[in-house]
Amino acid sequence: MPEVQLSALPYLPSSLPFFSELADERVPVWLDSGKPLSNYGRYDIISANPVAVLSATHSSPSAQFLKEVEESLAHHFTTVSAPQGLDIPFIGGAIGYLNYEFQHDQYKLPCTHNNPVAEVGIYDWAVVQDHHLKQSYLITHPNWPLQKVQHLHARLSACAQAEQAKQRPPFVIDKWNATTKAQDYLTAIATIQDYISAGDAYQVNYSQQFSANYTGHPLNAYIKMRQAVPSPYSACLMFPTVNILSVSPEKFVSVKNNAAITQPIKGTAARGDTPQADEQLANELLLSEKNRAENLMIVDLLRNDFSKNCEPHSVKTTKLFDLESYANVHHLVSTVTGKVKTGVSALNFLSDCFPGGSITGAPKKRSMEIINQLEPHARHIYCGSIFYLSAHGDLDSNIAIRTALLDNNTIYCCGGGGIVADSDASAEFDESIQKIDKFLAILK
Repeated sequence: MPEVQLSALPYLPSSLPFFSELADERVPVWLDSGKPLSNYGRYDIISANPVAVLSATHSSPSAQFLKEVEESLAHHFTTVSAPQGLDIPFIGGAIGYLNYEFQHDQYKLPCTHNNPVAEVGIYDWAVVQDHHLKQSYLITHPNWPLQKVQHLHARLSACAQAEQAKQRPPFVIDKWNATTKAQDYLTAIATIQDYISAGDAYQVNYSQQFSANYTGHPLNAYIKMRQAVPSPYSACLMFPTVNILSVSPEKFVSVKNNAAITQPIKGTAARGDTPQADEQLANELLLSEKNRAENLMIVDLLRNDFSKNCEPHSVKTTKLFDLESYANVHHLVSTVTGKVKTGVSALNFLSDCFPGGSITGAPKKRSMEIINQLEPHARHIYCGSIFYLSAHGDLDSNIAIRTALLDNNTIYCCGGGGIVADSDASAEFDESIQKIDKFLAILK
């Protein structure tokens, strides 16, 4: 079985020069660890010019689309193996996104927009940067001729030596507009709490949307975002129909060597203006019974999702209520692991957990029905997932929060939170703003 071709590139603390060099190619993608500013994350994956692009609409059966992705991957990567002795997450394969509405067909919910609900590129090469080992590689399909490899390697090496991004038109927006008025948001929370009191749900994740017209290049917006809110599950995807800019802190599902991991975020506090105030807010979050209870609800939901496709008794909660701190907020994060059953593909494992419980509520189906009833906007990529599936089987994905959708010179983003029986409506409204206030401010 032939290995992919691998050649060393100059290591860069920031992968921006590599992506900037490729951003005008066809369907460029950057899965970004947020380095060097992020305290978390390890790998960056960059590619462009996919050998195939697959797209699904709301009328496409979601299960059939995932089957087509797997078939396309198998077709383009027959008998290709990873290089021996190196822990590389991506050797070529699928990179793309699933909108929140992607599996609405399975939940028997309507989809209120005509954009694709999923797009995936099949990439036969990638730049992979390992920020722990400070190593960088160009990985190409075994079928690539030497001259083609050498040309791309020389181009990437030259941009690495320059260590600067290409100049593109500045990103400028006009005024942000909220889809939901403050009073309507508070009324919706009261309705959710009525449903909770009636026993329909324990928790419902409710959001509001903001939009603005823009001019300029999307990459310049992403550069601002990743500088202001560096996050380990960030991404910049430039598909033919939409551009997606994400500075997500949240892992959704990863699968490697049949070991599955999810790390739901539930529980948020603002950052303090001084070190003392910041520490106090972090400690209050850690000790908050309300936030711990919300987190535990979602952990239980995800344990249930994992149990569908994991070996009996293998699902474990290895961490509860860890504190992670980002530029804009503190979060409570838990970790659930499991051993994937033989015969279950990584993509099907992801699908059976989708959408993530941390952004729906519990129970999942009823919470999604309430969200569909009360939110006046389609979520699109917000609360969906950006993922890769490597040709050698590894998968990783995010929950697409702190994420912008750019479509026809309009930028959309959302913020929200989990509503429970004792939620304070005004505090929940404020939290939904806290999560994206930097996001909104830096793009003005």
